[in-house]
This record gives sequence, structure tokens and C-alpha cells, in this order.
Amino acid sequence: MLFRSGAQSMLSTRYDTTSGTWSAPEVREAGVLNTPHVATNASGKAVAAWLGAMGNGTGMTALSISTFDGTTWAAPVHSTLGTGSSGSGPDEFAIAAYSNGDALVIYAEQINGASRAVEAQRFRVASGQWDAPEAIETASPGGETLLAIDASDRVTAVYQTDVVMTNHTVVRRNFGAGWTPAVDLGPAGSLVFSLDPSDNPVVVVSPDSGSLGVRRCAADGTTWDGPVATGFASSTPNAMYMMTLAFDAAGHPVIVDADVVQAAPTQLIRLTVCE
Repeated sequence: MLFRSGAQSMLSTRYDTTSGTWSAPEVREAGVLNTPHVATNASGKAVAAWLGAMGNGTGMTALSISTFDGTTWAAPVHSTLGTGSSGSGPDEFAIAAYSNGDALVIYAEQINGASRAVEAQRFRVASGQWDAPEAIETASPGGETLLAIDASDRVTAVYQTDVVMTNHTVVRRNFGAGWTPAVDLGPAGSLVFSLDPSDNPVVVVSPDSGSLGVRRCAADGTTWDGPVATGFASSTPNAMYMMTLAFDAAGHPVIVDADVVQAAPTQLIRLTVCE
């Protein structure tokens, strides 16, 4: 687990399943830090990253990354996200871990306050260096970026694009030979994404109007079904931002979402199981 302490230090701690206890927190980096992310792989390796004090208005965003080989954490490596020289840099990013412990981040790079591209960068553990940024989307991307890497090192990136003033959900995959063409999963005010127990991507799309829809990737790795409507619709556009996605023992998607009913006003917490 990675967490921020008083906006002054980035700390980490590990849970021991044998003893049922957490280790004493260790400082990974001191300073004014924010947006901690951590990802693990099946072999117990981990990558952790966080943004530094440069932030908006400086032209680039400072990024610190530390890798865990199963025993010890490496010292943080400092870099910047993005290629822009006149913009603010991203405030948000997503991170995932390859089987060898390398890290991949994706983020929406911004120039002069406007989204310009979704970019991906890989951190190589062996050299302690970043690959050059790679633009994977230039069609007016939004700020929300999601990422996962499965046990076979197949990468799935999910992000939003602004299509005629309406956010759409877009998916790209990389099986090791470059990114597949973009797949548009339709309008979305908000979304959640995860890999199911068979490592197939599942995306839940919440449009500004209409029902929550579940989109699942077929075994061929590229074909998407649906959307399978859940029957639940928001009483207020853009209200269903509090969604989580998990899977039951049979691999069925389980969705928990919150809906604001303005007439009351009340907030409903709903559970949906997609069979």
C-alpha cells in the first residue's frame, strides 16, 4: 500500500497474510507530493508512482517512480510526463506492472489547458530509464485514463475522447506488437474498467442519459459485445460517478453505483450482477 502523509512524505507499507499485520510505514520520498498509485503483478513485484511539486503551470509534471522486486524497494527515479513545453502537464495518470517488474503509465497530456494526446511511457527496471513517450490518441482525449496488464503482458488502455462535445469511451490493446486500432464503446459520462478472472477486459459505461451498459471483450481479444444494459439509469445526468466493478466466484461482473434522486433528494446505492 502507498499513501501520502500530511502532503509531506510518500510512505509504503505491506500486509503480511501469515501474521495478519501491516509492516511499519517506510518513507519512499519526502516533499510536497500527491496522486499516489501502486500496481502489482502475479509474481509479487510492484511499481509505485506519484506526482511531485511541479504540478500545473510549470510546463511539465514531475513524476517519481519506485519499483519493488519482492524484497526491497528501489530508490525513486525522477522524471517528467509528457512532451509539451507550453502546457501544464497531466494531473492524473494510470500505472500497471509487467511480469518482469517494468512499469507502464498512460496519461492525457495537456497543452495550454487543452487535452492534446493520450500518451504511454514504459519504465525499464533493468536500466532504470524511461522509454520515450508514445502518443496513442490525438482525437481530443479527456482526462480519465485507465490501464491494466494481464499475466501474459497484454496491455489494455481505456480512456475518454470528446466526440462532438460528448465524451466517448475508447479502448486500445497492445499484445506486444503495437497498439490495436481504437474501439469506440460509445458515449460515457463516467466509466469503470477491470480484467475478469480470465484476464478479459470488462468496461462499464455510464452515459449522461440511458442505462448503465456492460461491455465485455470476447476470447479473441478484440471483439466487444453489448452493450448489455443493466436496466439502471441515472435520475440526474452525470450523477453515477461512484461506480466500482468486481467479479463473483463464477466470473460475473458485479457493479455497485450511486444515483442521486433530485426529487427527494436522496442517494441510492445499487448492486447489479450481470450474468
